[in-house]
Amino acid sequence: MKYHILGKTKLKVSKLSLGTAGLLSDYSINKVFINKKSSLKLIRFAFSKGINFFDTAESYKFSEKFLYEALKKKIYDCVISSKFDVSLYNKKSNKKIFRKKLLKFLKKSKKNLRKNLDILYLHNPTYKIFGNKDFFKILNEFKGKYFNYLGASIYNKKEVLEVIKSKEINVIQIPYNLFNKEIDDKVCKLAKVNGIGIVVRSVFLKGLLTSHFIKHGKFKKYIYQVLKFNHKMKIKSEQLSKAAIRFCYNKKYISSIVLGSLSTEEIKKSISSIKKKK
Repeated sequence: MKYHILGKTKLKVSKLSLGTAGLLSDYSINKVFINKKSSLKLIRFAFSKGINFFDTAESYKFSEKFLYEALKKKIYDCVISSKFDVSLYNKKSNKKIFRKKLLKFLKKSKKNLRKNLDILYLHNPTYKIFGNKDFFKILNEFKGKYFNYLGASIYNKKEVLEVIKSKEINVIQIPYNLFNKEIDDKVCKLAKVNGIGIVVRSVFLKGLLTSHFIKHGKFKKYIYQVLKFNHKMKIKSEQLSKAAIRFCYNKKYISSIVLGSLSTEEIKKSISSIKKKK
């Protein structure tokens, strides 16, 4: 497993990380999720294979509790990120209400994990919010006490450019895969030059870029795009996930790839995808 320092932070993260959206929730397009026993097994297996970066969120139900229960003291050797919905602030709600909800979330997270969040991602921000000094004043009040670095979970080029301008954000998490390159190489390289760590999600497009892909008739048009992606790989339906991983893995500006794996076999497959052929 390769490891990278996330931008200008001191966080050393594995190139592959584990997303926890599928633990007791049906996030994928296949509407599949796993129970507690399988969740704990999955987390422990990921850690045993060198994955030290785990991504969770306010809406992922029991994921933080599962992370601590699975890892115990090993959690202090891991990097944990979480997302907090800031749309409440976007809607010009009372700042005191926003602060109160944020603090409640951070306290609960610290109680669940027995440690600070390493990265707090701002979820659902508008691009304008990155220039709002009052907004960051509230966030920075809790930095160091409940979380160590600020991140942003964003979707487009304009938002990335605003993040760079703000100089408040250390890490960005963006959707990136074979078909979603809304945030292009040029913008990603600019972010990296400015010391921002880049984490990518939706690598498998909610499960479409896997062997299950062909089950979804309305997405068949994408198969032809995958086949054109790299003729040297001779891609078949069972090789889609490998192509999806390699596409992101080869981008030097990407520090970590969030996997939405729901089984140890899926993790094994992803790890084998990044191994160099002898």
